[in-house]
Amino acid sequence: MSVTKLVVDPMLSFVTKVTAIKAALSSGTQNQKVNSVMAKPMKEQAFATPDNVKTLFIDCSLTSKC
Repeated sequence: MSVTKLVVDPMLSFVTKVTAIKAALSSGTQNQKVNSVMAKPMKEQAFATPDNVKTLFIDCSLTSKC
């Protein structure tokens, strides 16, 4: 169970953040979207930079092999 939690929790956190940004963008008006920090491309969000996603994937992959 603890290995599952070590793999699932980081992935769940990432997916939750992506979902929150997508939901916020889809519910706002056009003017709010342009001015919003969340309007940046996903790969420019602090939690979703290519290096962070790569690290997340590698960590989860290594954990699941234990």
